[in-house]
Parts: sequence; C-alpha cells; structure tokens
Amino acid sequence: MRNFGAKLLMALIAMACVTSIAAGSSVTVDSRDVSPGDTFTIDVTIDPQVKEIYGAQYDLTFNQSILQVISQTKGNFLSQDGETSVEIVNKFNNTIGKLEYGETRMGADGGVTGAGVLASIIFEAVSEGSTDLEISNVILSDPSAKPISGVVLNDGIVNVGGSSQPLIDLTPTALNIPDSIYADHDYTLAATISNLESGDASAFNATLKVDGVVVDEERVGGLSGNSDTSVSFSWRPETVGSCTLLVETDSDNEISETDEFNNSLTAIVDVLESFSEPVDAAIRIENTTGIIRSLYTSSSKVTDPTPKMWDGTDDGGNIVADGIYQVNVTMDDGVNPIVHDNSRSIRVTNNSVATIAIGNVSGNTTVPIIIENAVNVGSVDITLTYNASVCT
Repeated sequence: MRNFGAKLLMALIAMACVTSIAAGSSVTVDSRDVSPGDTFTIDVTIDPQVKEIYGAQYDLTFNQSILQVISQTKGNFLSQDGETSVEIVNKFNNTIGKLEYGETRMGADGGVTGAGVLASIIFEAVSEGSTDLEISNVILSDPSAKPISGVVLNDGIVNVGGSSQPLIDLTPTALNIPDSIYADHDYTLAATISNLESGDASAFNATLKVDGVVVDEERVGGLSGNSDTSVSFSWRPETVGSCTLLVETDSDNEISETDEFNNSLTAIVDVLESFSEPVDAAIRIENTTGIIRSLYTSSSKVTDPTPKMWDGTDDGGNIVADGIYQVNVTMDDGVNPIVHDNSRSIRVTNNSVATIAIGNVSGNTTVPIIIENAVNVGSVDITLTYNASVCT
C-alpha cells in the first residue's frame, strides 16, 4: 500500500498565502517636458512610508548648459502639522549645476509621517537637450537625530525642445496566482505590466524568478504610454514549501525610465504536495453522533483537491457546540485498500456571550441599541419594554 494518507490530509487543510513587501521611505524629483525659454517648477517630494521624519537634506545636480536655477524655496513637508521648521542650508550654483538644501523641525515632539513637498525649484530652460536631475547626499533623520536607513531615491529628468526623450515608467502592477499551487504541476502565471508615463516604450524583457532563479523570460514587443499589457509566465514547481516569486520588468535595463526602483513585484507562495496517484477522496468533520460537516467529497479521480478550511459550522450553517471533533479523511485509488485517517482532532471552544445594551438618557433624544459578541450570522427579534408614562 502506498503511504499517501498523511499527504492528503496536509494538502487538504493547507492554505496558500500571498504577501507583499513594504517599501522604505522615498525621495522623488519631478520630471518635465518643456520648451526652450520656459520657466517651470520641480518639486522634491518625500514619502515617509510611516516612519517619523524630523529633518531632511539633499544635493541635486543638473546640466547647467540646459537649465539654470531661478530659485529654491521651502515646501510644507516638515511643517505639515503646523509645527515650525527652519532651513539649515539653501543654495545653488548655476556655474557647476548644483543645488543644496537642508531643513529641520524646531521644538516639535515628533516627526511627520505624511508625504509632502520638501522644496520647490524654479528652473529656466536655456537650451535644447535632456538632463537628469540627480539627487544625492540624502539624509532623512528621525526625532532622535538618527539617519533613517533604506531610503529610496528617484531621480528626475527634464527634456527641453527638439531633442526631448519620452518619459517612460514600466512597473509590474499585478500577478495572478492560482489559489492552490502543487509540486510537479504546470502553471501559467499572468502578470500585468503598466507604463505609468505618457511616452511609448520600445521592446523589453520581463522575467519571473523563483527564490532568485529565473524560471521564465518573455519578450514584450513594446508598451504605449499610460497603458497596460499582460505577460504569461510558465512555471512548474519542483519542491514543496514556501517560495518567493518575483516579476521584473525591463530586466536587462534597455529602457531609460523616470523611476528605476519600481520594476519588481514580489509574492510569497506555498507549494503544496500533490497525491502520488489519482484517488476518490473525502474529508469530514465528525463527533460521537456522526458526520457534522462534509468539507470535501469526490468520486472522480483527483490528484490535487482544493484545500479546505472548517469555519466551525455544521452542514446547516449553524455554529457547533463546544467539544472535540474528529477530522476524518478517506481515499480510495480503486486498487489498494481504502486509506482511512481520523488521527487528527479539533477542539472547539466558544466563550463569547452576546450582549444587548441601551444607555441611560433624558429628554427628547435618539437612543442607540448596541449588540456585542454576536456568535452567528442571521436575523434576530428584539423586544423593548418601557414605561409608557415616562417615555413615548
């Protein structure tokens, strides 16, 4: 007899999960398409991503033969909550093409956590061409004056006149993953790739990595500005357990983008173990009186039944009483003796007591009725008794 009873139980009860990885604080410089002679504003924006920021500084370089700075002024980022902030440094040099800026809060107990504009720079376009707005020497400090690590820097670009380059930003925005993934099965994963800018992108590669190893690469023939496309990746997982999927756009850096740091999307997936051969399978919840809930039954041969989770209700949808319930798994391949496993049990404990409360009031008013700790879903009749000589 093949020993696959335990594998069935684990495959049926396991649940796949997908999570994402949170980003760090970011500093972003605007990009613009302009004409010679134009004056325009570039904002330097900070997104704390929940971290408290008390002070900030940066250097920014540009091509001085294409742009000249007119002014650099303080934004409202560090004073967004009404607290005071002061500039530590604010200067620019049009001869070498460089700006410097620093600002800190004064007298505030904590930092700010909302995104906002740290500083605004007014440029004049003095000749045709394209120049990067490269940010460096960035320090974001917390209320203890300690630098915040992991800050993401997003440079800007300004295109002036006839030699302008299209603005392009390629990023994966979604990954369609089946609810259950089993080892030694073939899967097609559809990824959505978006161009967040108005410029049209030429051909580029997109890859799917599993635990850092490329398992598929597809060539995208191009992507128009402000549009999406779907890319299908093939994957056949070979091992059981948790693994990291990563979709990367423009994996060979063929496209110049306004944001080179948003080219990947990550997901965590649990690979489940499939049966060694097709079987008829069933999983039931039972107590001493018999079957309480049938979670799964199949009379057609299956190798990877959908995972199931018991919600503590019987086949009629009613919450079961406290007690011990057996998980009864059976399967039959039509050749070997029927496999039966009821070695697993679930203890149900429900200590919640539903309460209905009404507050004390006086005068002509509306009184809320509060229901707490409800343990089931459905309708209920509430009868309210009161003294008609006191209230109406």
